[in-house]
This record gives sequence, C-alpha cells and structure tokens, in this order.
Amino acid sequence: MPIRINLLAEAQASEEARRRDPVKRAIWVCSFLIVAALAWSGYLFLKLQSAQRETLAQESRWKQNEGEFKVITESQKQMIEAERKLTALLRFSTNRFLWAPVLNGLQQAVVPVSGEIQLDQIKAVQTYEQLAAVPASKDKKTPAKPAASVEKISLILKSRDYGNPTEANYNKFKTALNNQPYFKTLLQKNEGVRLASTLAGPTLDPFDPSRAYYQFSLECSFQEMKRDE
Repeated sequence: MPIRINLLAEAQASEEARRRDPVKRAIWVCSFLIVAALAWSGYLFLKLQSAQRETLAQESRWKQNEGEFKVITESQKQMIEAERKLTALLRFSTNRFLWAPVLNGLQQAVVPVSGEIQLDQIKAVQTYEQLAAVPASKDKKTPAKPAASVEKISLILKSRDYGNPTEANYNKFKTALNNQPYFKTLLQKNEGVRLASTLAGPTLDPFDPSRAYYQFSLECSFQEMKRDE
C-alpha cells in the first residue's frame, strides 16, 4: 500500500489556523460595524441637510407672508374691538334708563296727596362712576373683572305743602312714593325716599295771596346699576 506524504500539510495547517484566529474575526466584525456606522452617519447627514433646506424654504415663505399676516391680524383685532363696542352700545340702548315711566309713576303718586302737596320743581341727577378692570390673580383663584360703570340716579322733588305743617304732609308724600308700584322697583331698599330739606316758610302764594305754603324737598334715590363695558 503506497504511503502518501503531503509536504504542504504544515503550511495548510498554519493557513487554517490563521483563518480561525478570533482576533482576525473580531477585526472583520469591527470593520463591518465601522462601515455600517459611517453609512448610517452619512444617511443622517443627508437627512439633516434636507431638513435644513426645508426649514430655510419655510422661513422664506413665512417672511414673504409675514406682512400680509400682520395686516390680517391687525384687521381681526379692529373687528373684535368694533364688535365689542357695538355690543356695548346695543346693550346700553336696550337697557338705558327711561324717564317716561318715572314721570308716569310720579303723577300717580301725587294724586293721593294733591289736596295738600303741589310739585314745584323736578330735578333729575344721573351720574356714572367708572370702575377700572381688575386682572386675575397670579394664583388664578380670583378671576379677572372687566371694566364697568356704575349708574347712579336720583330724583329731587321740590314741593309745596299747602296743608297744616303740624300734619307733616311730606310724610304722606313719602309714603305715596314708596307705595307706588313702579317706584318700588326702582327705589333703594333703605331710605329710598328721604327729606332733603327742612320745611321753609310760610310763603304767600303769588297767584292766591289768601293761601300760604311751606317748601320742602324730597330726594328719591334709585338702586345703582352696574354696567359692564
């Protein structure tokens, strides 16, 4: 039986050992990972470049539309302010104080005391107190309050008492005013009608010197009305 001798066996074994060397395999794996990382970095770089170009394009379009946007925004603000004022004017026109019902109620209140009391002068006082807006508290527990105005109205009735001054006929007039249905809805709860001046006189009536009268004034204070602006 022939004997075969492989003279390259040692060299082949060495080559096989080199191929199976773990260090070499590690180098190959690391090289592959580095190449993959470089490829991924390149992809991210290209994506970043594209995003930057898109951002610049959007900024350019925004700058082109910025002027028109400011005009539209300002127009919206003016429109909102105009609507607010129109709403306030409408509310004021529909809720404004009307004097005709007051005068009608006044003539009804005079009838029961017309034998002794005669109206000499009617004076209406209508004032407004402005209340500034109050911002909300920092802790948001207290809400903000809009600006408002407080309407204060009073009616001063300068009258003549042709009756006996000891009968205090002005008290009868006060009672008649307090009991008049429409005045009940307007007058303040406490001291809605008060004597504004003491009795003065007697004074002879220039149209009938046989009669004398005493002058006094009553003040009717109506409930305050708060109106938001």
